[in-house]
Amino acid sequence: MANGKDLSVLELVGSSRSGYEVIVNLDSTTALINKVADQFIKRAKQRINAKGGGDTGEMQDIKVTTITKSGNITNIDVGYDENSKAKEYWRFQNYGVQGLDSGRPAASPYKFKKYTVGGEFLERLIKWYTRHKNYFDNDDQKTRLTKRQRKSKKLGNIAENKIKGIAYVTGKKIKREGLKAIGFREYAIENSFNDDFYKKLSKALGRDIIIHITKNDF
Repeated sequence: MANGKDLSVLELVGSSRSGYEVIVNLDSTTALINKVADQFIKRAKQRINAKGGGDTGEMQDIKVTTITKSGNITNIDVGYDENSKAKEYWRFQNYGVQGLDSGRPAASPYKFKKYTVGGEFLERLIKWYTRHKNYFDNDDQKTRLTKRQRKSKKLGNIAENKIKGIAYVTGKKIKREGLKAIGFREYAIENSFNDDFYKKLSKALGRDIIIHITKNDF
């Protein structure tokens, strides 16, 4: 557990099934904000892919969920739909999870509670290795196969207990050493809400503007 959240939902990898849907019929100011939100989403997906988080189709399901306007204030929410699996665990991928032995990544607000590897955490690791059996190619030590077995076994027929064993060892390592942070949220903010964006938005409004970014959902 970390900050009251169950780390059994932690997924190691995540690829996009849903893209950003353009919202039409907006005034020029909201349209500009909408455009930079699109840029934010693209940058976030780039970071996820670059850091190896593009496998299952969940982590990249980032989208604009709502746009509301009240007077001079325009609010745009970017994140995951309520029914998205990534909504449960994106924070662990973004900020990382501190290892029990290493204490890294030190800046992460999340930390594994115990060394035990099981439940959905182990199942997700097993599924990852099952999807990536080519990981075992020329890796005799990890698969612990004899020379004769290596000659006779085909890559696609690795026994399930072998995968489960390797997944378990991987889980123990993750618990000890921690889960590295992808930092896709911060990367997207820095590369979207930049000086160029502020200049264009201020010009569209005809006055200086203030952007307030919160972490409510994303």
